[in-house]
Amino acid sequence: MRKATKLGFVSGFLIAGCSTAPPRTDKGAFKVEDVVQTTDDAIRVQVNHREVPLQEMPMASLLAGLPMAGLADVVIDLTVPGEGGRFRIVVSGGAVESGMLEGLLAHEMSHIVRMRTRHPSHNPRIIEAAIRQVGDGVATTDYQRKILHDLVNNVEDLYADDIAFEVIRKVGLMTAKEATEFLQNWVEDAPSEARDRTRARWENAWRLANNARAIAQMERHGVEDTGGVAAAASDRLLSRMGPAARGPFEYLRNLLVNLKKGITEDEYRKLLVDYLGRFLEVAERT
Repeated sequence: MRKATKLGFVSGFLIAGCSTAPPRTDKGAFKVEDVVQTTDDAIRVQVNHREVPLQEMPMASLLAGLPMAGLADVVIDLTVPGEGGRFRIVVSGGAVESGMLEGLLAHEMSHIVRMRTRHPSHNPRIIEAAIRQVGDGVATTDYQRKILHDLVNNVEDLYADDIAFEVIRKVGLMTAKEATEFLQNWVEDAPSEARDRTRARWENAWRLANNARAIAQMERHGVEDTGGVAAAASDRLLSRMGPAARGPFEYLRNLLVNLKKGITEDEYRKLLVDYLGRFLEVAERT
């Protein structure tokens, strides 16, 4: 995530951007058109609503049949410069730009659906147990522990986007071209510049795994890699990491493409242990 941080969603979700004053606190449901302000220089999205009925959220009607009940606190404060701006805000791996607020809400609400339906991918007990099993004694620094959690978050996002992408396509929140560019922009081709050798290995392994996730998502959700841009960028990173990197990349990409939708808790725990273990084979390779 760059320039913004997703702070979480349990009984609600909060997204922080670049702004000077918090939005006014309101209560209850809101409409997208009421929270977006457009000027010549920027687009600003401000929401600070408590006790929002989930069934009245903008995407709720598109998630018909899924358990959108209960209340959520929703706080969004984003400022996105217009053309010529010096940065872009990235939330949960994707760019928040004009016209994409509803897609962001669809993604976040899909996480809520996964939690409400007790999908194993969003079970914190399973996640923490897998991270402890694989990372204890190995992930000893903050950056290493964060990478392990980010890797698991990638899997959570894929399961959430199984729902969100269906909604996004159903109502045309993104064109095919926008979806392609959205995911192609995730793929990195430059290796880590860290001076510490251990940190550089971990950061390179993260980039390999994150590229595998982006390309897997394109395959899983039927998004075309027009011009082979994502594949070419990934290949450049793998070439810079050396011949031994390609096998783990292909293994992780295949694992993420083929995530089982009806996975059991035991199957998911084993998958996470395997997934994180494969990552560590790259990160700890000397």
